[in-house]
Formats: sequence, C-alpha cells, structure tokens
Amino acid sequence: MIGNLEIALAMKNHLLTLPSSPPLIIEGAGQELPTGVTYLTESFRPFETDSPTVKKTGYQVASGIYQVDVRFPRGSGKWDPMALADTIAALFAETVTLLTTNGNVNILNAYSSSVRASGDHQAISVTVNY
Repeated sequence: MIGNLEIALAMKNHLLTLPSSPPLIIEGAGQELPTGVTYLTESFRPFETDSPTVKKTGYQVASGIYQVDVRFPRGSGKWDPMALADTIAALFAETVTLLTTNGNVNILNAYSSSVRASGDHQAISVTVNY
C-alpha cells in the first residue's frame, strides 16, 4: 500500500522536473525565506482513505491535495509568475500518473489561484488534486 510520505515525495520529484524552475524552499526547515526573488514553496494535505481496506480490485483509494505556491516580490509584475503557475498546473495534468514503488498516484486536476498578498511577497497557489 502506498503511504502519504511516498505520495508527497512523488509529487515533489515531479515538480522538480520542471526546467528553469525557481528554487523550492521548504518552510519550517530552518531555511531563511529569500527576499527580492521568486521562489516556490510546497504543502501536502492527504485526506483519509476512501476505503479502509483493500478491495477486491487489489488497490486502495487515497486522495488529497498537493499545493505549490509561486511567491514573488511585490511590485515585480505578476505576468511571469502567473505563466509559471500555469506551467506548473500543466505539469500536473489530469492525464499524469506518477509511478512509485508501492503504487500509482493519479492526478485528478490542477489549477491556479488568483494573486494574493503574502508578507513582502505576493503568491499564486497551484492546487493539485490526486
């Protein structure tokens, strides 16, 4: 059975295949948040499994959200970050299946939010449902 850590790692590894991507900053891991540059952050929110036991089909259904925030300095323009958010959403298209050692992660959909203020940066969230 595939675990949440394995799903989160598969999502992160897939994100890192994006060419020419800004740095991915892990919040709360002791890294100082950069100022004056565009960067990415991620969060992972697994839901409870849809089925508590493996069914006759031999697989267990789990769902959740993987979210990537494109953070960019205020006043630096929003068009390039919006294009990056769209590129990230396209990377996680609903036709994508991520293969892991213990199972597959099927992407249901991905979409980006509008621009919002976030400290000295602005942010656009890309939400990936699996």
